[in-house]
Amino acid sequence: MHADVHGTAARLARRLRAGGHTITLAESCTGGLLASTLTDIAGSSEWFNQSWITYANEAKIKELG
Repeated sequence: MHADVHGTAARLARRLRAGGHTITLAESCTGGLLASTLTDIAGSSEWFNQSWITYANEAKIKELG
């Protein structure tokens, strides 16, 4: 993965941590790539809440409405 993606993820992590925020994701075509990138960051359990990977349309409707 490109270094700029990791840099952007690290900046987001710092902002989440500084603001006391958390993040929750719903991914489809990325197959969990965003969640993987973010949870590769040390300490992500402080601000990463949860994630859904719903690829099939039926799963998207069932899980995410």
